[in-house]
Amino acid sequence: MSGSTIDRALDPDVLLRLGDDLDDSRFARQLALRYRAMLAGRVRRGEPALRGDDPRETIEAVRSLKASSATVGACELVGVATELERAVRRLDVGAAMAAGLQLGDAAARADQALAVFLADG
Repeated sequence: MSGSTIDRALDPDVLLRLGDDLDDSRFARQLALRYRAMLAGRVRRGEPALRGDDPRETIEAVRSLKASSATVGACELVGVATELERAVRRLDVGAAMAAGLQLGDAAARADQALAVFLADG
């Protein structure tokens, strides 16, 4: 994974600041590890958008993904989740499908970037 891909996928300063703010860098690392463990499930919860199913359930799932991603600095994934949420709110199935199709790749990049971050620190 190139440096620019990591930069696009993850803002490591978010986790570093969280550790500093809490005076507990171990907590920030544990949060990142927990996020990685739960990421695939969170992405799967957003998949109904690809079928046009239950907009409320999709919005709830996408908000969870967006909030947890923002907490660890997975900025690209936050952007994709935001696009997906907006499309679902507009009931724009085409745009929701387009954003939904980006979720898996963005999540994989976030996961890889977090793995690098955790290995470095």
